[in-house]
Amino acid sequence: MQHRIPENPINSLYTLEFREPILSASHLLRRKRSPKRNYSLTFDPLDPTHLKNPDFDRLQGLHLLFVTETWLAPDCPNLPTTWIQHHCHAVPNNNHIRPSAGISLLIHPSFPFTVNRVPCSSPYLLLATVDHLTLVCTYLPPRWTFSECLNVLALIPSTPNTIICGDLNARMGEGIGDTSWNPRGRPLIRWLERHSMTVLNRHLIDLFITTATLTDVSMEVWQERSLSSDHKMVKLSFLFDYHEATPVPPPVRRTWNLSRLSEEDVEKIYAARFEERAEPLLMALQDLLEDQTPERPDIDALTTELNQCIYDALDTALGTKPTRHKYWKWFWTMKLQQLAEFREFCYQRWRRSTGLDRGLRASRKQAFKNFCSSLEHNFASATQVIKQMRRRRETSASFSHPHGPQRAVEVLAEHLAGVCQGDLLPLHREITLRAKAPFALDEHPLNRSSVLSAISKLPRRKAPRLRSLTKRNASTHCKTALASASYAVPNLLAMGICLPTMALGSSLKALEQCLAPLLHERSPTPDLAQGGFRIKRSALDQALCLHELIQIHRIRYRSEPTMAFLDIKAAYDTVDREVIWNRLRHHDAPTPLITLLQNMFDEVSITVVGNNYVSEAFHPATGVLQGSVLSPHLRTATVDNQPTPVNALLFADDVAIFGTPEEVADMLRRVENHSHHLGYRWSPSKCAIVNGEDHNFHLYNEILPNVEYFTYLGVPFGPKGMEPQRPIELKAPKTVAAMQVLKSLGVHGAGLGEMLSAKLYRQFIRPKMEYGLAISKFLVTQAKSIDGAQDKCLRMIFRRRNTTSTSVFRHLTDLPDMQTRILTLRAKFAIRAETLPPDTLFCLLIPKMHSKHSRWRYIQKVNPIFDRWDTDRTIKLKDIIEQWRQDQHDRLCLVRARNAVCRPLIGPDPILALPAIRKERSRLLRWRLGWLPAQPLACPCGTHLTKKLCFQQCPAIPDNLWPELPAPDTQQTMSTIDFTLNQLPVAALKPGYRPSAQLRKWWPVLLELLRYIDMFCHADSPFIDEPPAGALLLATPTPDEE
Repeated sequence: MQHRIPENPINSLYTLEFREPILSASHLLRRKRSPKRNYSLTFDPLDPTHLKNPDFDRLQGLHLLFVTETWLAPDCPNLPTTWIQHHCHAVPNNNHIRPSAGISLLIHPSFPFTVNRVPCSSPYLLLATVDHLTLVCTYLPPRWTFSECLNVLALIPSTPNTIICGDLNARMGEGIGDTSWNPRGRPLIRWLERHSMTVLNRHLIDLFITTATLTDVSMEVWQERSLSSDHKMVKLSFLFDYHEATPVPPPVRRTWNLSRLSEEDVEKIYAARFEERAEPLLMALQDLLEDQTPERPDIDALTTELNQCIYDALDTALGTKPTRHKYWKWFWTMKLQQLAEFREFCYQRWRRSTGLDRGLRASRKQAFKNFCSSLEHNFASATQVIKQMRRRRETSASFSHPHGPQRAVEVLAEHLAGVCQGDLLPLHREITLRAKAPFALDEHPLNRSSVLSAISKLPRRKAPRLRSLTKRNASTHCKTALASASYAVPNLLAMGICLPTMALGSSLKALEQCLAPLLHERSPTPDLAQGGFRIKRSALDQALCLHELIQIHRIRYRSEPTMAFLDIKAAYDTVDREVIWNRLRHHDAPTPLITLLQNMFDEVSITVVGNNYVSEAFHPATGVLQGSVLSPHLRTATVDNQPTPVNALLFADDVAIFGTPEEVADMLRRVENHSHHLGYRWSPSKCAIVNGEDHNFHLYNEILPNVEYFTYLGVPFGPKGMEPQRPIELKAPKTVAAMQVLKSLGVHGAGLGEMLSAKLYRQFIRPKMEYGLAISKFLVTQAKSIDGAQDKCLRMIFRRRNTTSTSVFRHLTDLPDMQTRILTLRAKFAIRAETLPPDTLFCLLIPKMHSKHSRWRYIQKVNPIFDRWDTDRTIKLKDIIEQWRQDQHDRLCLVRARNAVCRPLIGPDPILALPAIRKERSRLLRWRLGWLPAQPLACPCGTHLTKKLCFQQCPAIPDNLWPELPAPDTQQTMSTIDFTLNQLPVAALKPGYRPSAQLRKWWPVLLELLRYIDMFCHADSPFIDEPPAGALLLATPTPDEE
């Protein structure tokens, strides 16, 4: 029996649709007896190329889609669709470039039911549950034996309501309407009979199998559904019991066009409406200040009333801003939606459509062009927009529950309440009693200037919500009211009113900003080894201290130390707040300050919000508020007081201890006892031991894993200290992958332009590669691999091949090579170290950094940039770096002809900023790179070859063009075009530049000459009509016209 193997892999699309039943008489009667849901299961085998450009967003009324043979590797981005996605990634295939298999589940954003992904160990199964229905999609490769298939089929849960769809590659003869069998067919039929499963369809390979008893089963081929494919879907319909879906609460986010508040008339309307609405609230606040009763005001009610005043004023002045559907793509408009609906109407009537694809492409192209034009000369806006687009591309894990989203938030709330309930606290602990009012406050930390300064530090782009006030929507009137109310805080304290205050009405953040300086001043000084959340301390300082301590240990004991890296479990949620108040009280902190902090952190209620569903509130017994500017400083109080014999480096809650194996084992026992004493716990699963292979180290009777290296504060550490090759192995691939994401967002020459793309690379991508380089030591080959990662990113920006030299790219965009960048980072790190406070751990270790393995000596001595600064410290570091880069460029010009004809001084090239269409910019870049002309060919004029200098005598070029450009000196061998490009003004790089008369004369001539040269070098290629050369620049007004 022969088994047929298709020449090309087949992607199968399985679609599950939930519809209301047709309201016929019989259906109405049936719904009265038992609620039913009409489940429509459809599938369609598609060609793999269809998955590159899926039209899933056009499917109206469909909800769930299963796709097999997706070939999606784990590092590939998600499919370009707004549907929610779950993937079983493809399996690597050693014999082919691309992986094999792969299954995807796509869920429409408007689907009203909860879909839960069921974990499965096999990459050939994807399981999900909808209500009490279990859906299984599987793919069984054709080359498998049936025993291998049984291993996968055995993982399918044997529930009574299961539907299996997938490509089983089994031909079962007449049982499914086929005329042939294959070796997998008969064993599969016996397996189905043994498990009481029924095959619903009559398709050769793609099967629908179920264990459920379905009624009113029908199948039909959908001819009236367009997917930009020749394949048609097969719909399976049946009736099935279901539970009613919980309606989604309406969205709570409200938006306005706040930029209109800068208009004077709009601002007056807003101010008048706010004063009118806030008058009752102001009277209520004044009554509270005059009333001496100790009753606490309802803070939430006052906050809600103030927010409502602001909302009503914004609605009156600005009006409401309509919302878009969440599942619409960024370029989708109502006009495109109408076109899509019209297309479906036409297809259902004539089975063909025209206009949508053309309108869609034109709309996307024009929208993208407008988008790039609006950001091309505004780096700040481009940075913000790209950051938002990257955030939307990132997939974040979300918690779901089979009983729906309301139950999900309740389960999370129960979990958090269990973490914060304080069951880990010791039985006997010191309790700080809350002081009683009144307090005599001669001076209080809140005044008008401090409140206004705190409000200015609030986030600008954040949605208004409970106890949240943004800088942008806090008008002058609102700020004045809040600042005036701050004078009442001493009176409230004197009356003993519990705060999180009516202080500032709706912004607890502003109050925290006001209290932060006082808290830092009157609280205990953090431990010397604590480097987190402190001024002039950095993670790299702490990492270098650990490396130097390892070297000191090696010299003293002549062996590498054993290191234990520890992590606290739920660090912020299990803090015993009584420990914090006791430490503040023993340090003689003001009693009113302690009482205010107790009221702010003890009187807290927490709710969990997810998908607009809200859980019941609970009151945590332990923990500090995450997101509060005061919490990090308060949190260090419980970590800093580790037992004295513990050699620990602390950075927030990341702890590293080191010593001999016996010392580390003893220190682990001490930190375990310390955690029991203070009521927190370490997380053994996140802890690790380095260089402890011959010993077992325990924490809470659990053996800690021994690892080859551990990444501490972003820097890999091994037995000898920092690992030199690890950062390159880890960062280079991640850097290139991050640049590919930016490229997909339009960060390249054909999108946002080369200059802006290079700036965005410098802003978003290069810092990923630079972290830790200042304290790392590399071999020459290792440093070149870092340069290779940057070269790949630059080739993506300029859209060139992997073998293209990037030295000209770096010069055009003013990007130094990574070896120069490493020297610069090391010099800045060494100079910054001289400004650190003398009581820092790093400064105290400097006198002991004398070994030949000391990284600090290497940073200082093997650095020509630092040597120049150390020789003459009156020169600015910026000037020294620029002079070093200029010397590097001069040396490069002596060996590279392409660099020699570029601008002699470092800096961005104006050709990337002056107005030009895409073809003109391409010719300028190709001329700079030496690709125009590329190879010497016979010129169409027949007198010379296509070389740079020969074009100046070409009779085919109009004689009136060359005299318009400045000519180089007779001693220079540079062409006139290169000489003129080097004379372009650098001021053109500044925003708002207006071209001078001389530039208006040169620029069109340059572009016209390059167009002639391009035509002569590609005489066989057609050239379409273009706008007049330099038309974009000539349309820019001159300084005199302004």
